Amino acid sequence: MADKLQMHQPRAVPLEQKYGYFEPAVVPRGRLTLRQATQMLADVKMEPGTFTPEAVAAQYSLDERDVRNVLRYFSVFRVHSIQSVTQDLTSIDDMKAALLSFRQDSKDTDQKEKADGAQDDRTLDPKK
Repeated sequence: MADKLQMHQPRAVPLEQKYGYFEPAVVPRGRLTLRQATQMLADVKMEPGTFTPEAVAAQYSLDERDVRNVLRYFSVFRVHSIQSVTQDLTSIDDMKAALLSFRQDSKDTDQKEKADGAQDDRTLDPKK
């Protein structure tokens, strides 16, 4: 009989977390969430005069010795993205134009070599 009853299934989309982990609403003293830890490290890096280890320890209710160790061994990095410049050859016309100009350049080079009488490695003509 229980098989015939359909249980209510939650259909709500779960909330997306910033770092992919659930963040508790209440954090015990002496602990940090991942978001708080990265914010602390970023604040100290951007304004070291304002965010001293003593000030950070008081702000987050942490032991000053622990804060000094965290600041000594951990850091945040800046991300620099380099945008590469690439030629967009998505349309057929652009690709044809690029290939045809390449073929024409190679034909011109071959004709120039023949006109100059240049011998290539495959010819066995001893006169040249």
